[in-house]
Amino acid sequence: MPEEDDDLEDVIAAETSRGRPQPKRMLSLERKRRLRRAAARLADSNCTEREFLEAIRALGYEEGSPEFEQCVKLWREFRGQS
Repeated sequence: MPEEDDDLEDVIAAETSRGRPQPKRMLSLERKRRLRRAAARLADSNCTEREFLEAIRALGYEEGSPEFEQCVKLWREFRGQS
């Protein structure tokens, strides 16, 4: 449940910050959460390539972009596929 702990820490940080709300910071924290989820999927041996691709699409990478292709390449190298 470390992901839930991270989410809780993000909420506590947002609620205890002084001054006005910081929407950019909250968006940054959400992006970090999504990135952690994608990384966890890469490390999960039960995760399929399709599930991993869904996770990186959720990060905002479009199919055919250099970033998307790099993620696919990393997945296949990590899994021993060509």
